[in-house]
Amino acid sequence: MTESQLSPGELDPSFGPSTTPGYVVLKYADFMTTNGQIVSEAPNGKIYIGGSSWSPDTVLGEHFSLTRVLSDGTPDHGFGKAGTTHVRLPRPGSDGLGTSPFQIFYLGSGAEDKILVAVGRSAVGEGASTQASYLVRLTDKGELDKSFGSDGILLLDPSFETNSDQSLSSDIMQSGNTSSSRSVQVADGKIYVISSAFEPAIGLIARVMCFDYDGRPELSFNNGKGYVSLSEVLHVRSSFDDIVVQDGKITVCGWAGSGALLARLNIDGRFDKSFAGTGYRLLEGPSFVFKALAVLPDGRTVATGYGFPDRHGLLAAYTPEGQIDRTFNQGAPVYENFDNSAAVLFLGMGFKDGKIIASGRYIRGAQSLNFVTARYLSNGKRDTTFGNAKGWVTPELSGYRPLAHGMGMQSDGKILVVGNDYDGFYGKAVIVTRLLNGV
Repeated sequence: MTESQLSPGELDPSFGPSTTPGYVVLKYADFMTTNGQIVSEAPNGKIYIGGSSWSPDTVLGEHFSLTRVLSDGTPDHGFGKAGTTHVRLPRPGSDGLGTSPFQIFYLGSGAEDKILVAVGRSAVGEGASTQASYLVRLTDKGELDKSFGSDGILLLDPSFETNSDQSLSSDIMQSGNTSSSRSVQVADGKIYVISSAFEPAIGLIARVMCFDYDGRPELSFNNGKGYVSLSEVLHVRSSFDDIVVQDGKITVCGWAGSGALLARLNIDGRFDKSFAGTGYRLLEGPSFVFKALAVLPDGRTVATGYGFPDRHGLLAAYTPEGQIDRTFNQGAPVYENFDNSAAVLFLGMGFKDGKIIASGRYIRGAQSLNFVTARYLSNGKRDTTFGNAKGWVTPELSGYRPLAHGMGMQSDGKILVVGNDYDGFYGKAVIVTRLLNGV
């Protein structure tokens, strides 16, 4: 069938090989395990797929891998080796440094476009933190940019004690890594990286760090600090999971204390007290966390994530002033488990032409895993023109146990979802699906 004959929510047959129309499966011959954790369309239309990989000749998973494909899913042989570059990261005396890429920045300055990647820890689970350990800068050909950091890799000051992190349960709902953070084309000479630090009186705290293209702290940010911590306005354990920089404001989401968190900063690093009166907003609830956000053209913010011990997808909307949006689901959050028999974790989201898209994990029992994507109207109702009149879809990926980690939106509105084939312990292959969106 041609694309014009298919409905929104179906796999896009123009993406991937003829054997798997609508999705791409990546296996790296020299690596025993690999996880697909972030997917992003670059300004030139090419698609980057990032994750962490473990080689049998190393004690720990010390690599992050980045693959570039063309718009049809074909590997771009002008990048790395056959479309993929594997970067072995230095690990100076600490096994607390992660290898998960969770933010990609496209740098358009100078004669050659470059890619800057924030790499560290970004896990799914209660008390999990996002921690930036490295900045890695690559050329457009996938080579380490030797003029940056130490041969292309900059080890960040951790300001973090790994034993302060909460342990995570090992069940499927709380394993793996996510990459919901927005990938951005940078134009103002600055990048904003989400991370964590440790303060003795509080414990784990959420932080935004500001750097220039060369990885130098931007000391004009937050009165000479170069970073800002949530503890300036809220004295509880916390972590950020997504960030959007738009219209002179920095919006972040994650968790704090016993609730899902949404916060807004001015571009100079100070908390914007016009937002909810404090600069932040909490949605209290059991195991509540926001994993991704979108700032809509009308200034409203929509955040998605999950909550409750049995896991429901979570979707909530707020006015530009940080108040509950009464036009969205009559002012109540959307708690989503679709057919009442599955656990749902939303990990990524996007917005296109008045429609809100959320994507993540769909889990029925210990063995049945799948990607799930749902589309909503701006009033919070499911859009029944998507997903065979249901408003949501779980694509058929025969022979795989897909565990989602992240999502990306293409400029044409098509939906990319990334994860891996999960064997119960490890990722065996990277999986990327592309869904038609019809907007």
